[in-house]
Amino acid sequence: RDAAKRPMITLDELQRSTAEVGDSVHRTTIKNLMESAKDLRLGRRLVFQQDNDPKHKAKSTMEWFTNKHIQVLEWPSQSPDLNPIENLWKELNTAASQTLSIQPH
Repeated sequence: RDAAKRPMITLDELQRSTAEVGDSVHRTTIKNLMESAKDLRLGRRLVFQQDNDPKHKAKSTMEWFTNKHIQVLEWPSQSPDLNPIENLWKELNTAASQTLSIQPH
């Protein structure tokens, strides 16, 4: 199984907007996401990526993935090395702080 050639689906944006999501809500969200993947005809080529957040690693959530035969790609929690957008945020913050420190004459 070559995970690099499979489509990746994450819930990153949803998780940012929902600070406290329990594992049952997380599973419901995943179920809805899987319906979208089904509509896109991704089939068994799907690899699901999630970090080690407790709701992601909950026994009930992991059992759901196993029962649905969904491959889960393990991902370290809050790893900027593995999450390219984190590097962009650093660059954006640096550029913004430099712009704000320039004073007009």
